[in-house]
Amino acid sequence: MIENFEFGYTPANLKALRQSHGLTQQNVADITESTLKTAQKWETSPSMSSFANMPHTKWLKLLEYLKNK
Repeated sequence: MIENFEFGYTPANLKALRQSHGLTQQNVADITESTLKTAQKWETSPSMSSFANMPHTKWLKLLEYLKNK
């Protein structure tokens, strides 16, 4: 697990961050004002056809939420 999540989004970073804060994928979707299906795609391996990159603005929104939690 990485220590500084501000290094950026990767599917593994998102999953580790989410799990370390006890969040579900639905929580991430709600925080970032996205759908559950989209949040699930952000954690999918880039080699999978269902993979989608998490927009930088959504990553920052999640980090800001966790910072103020």
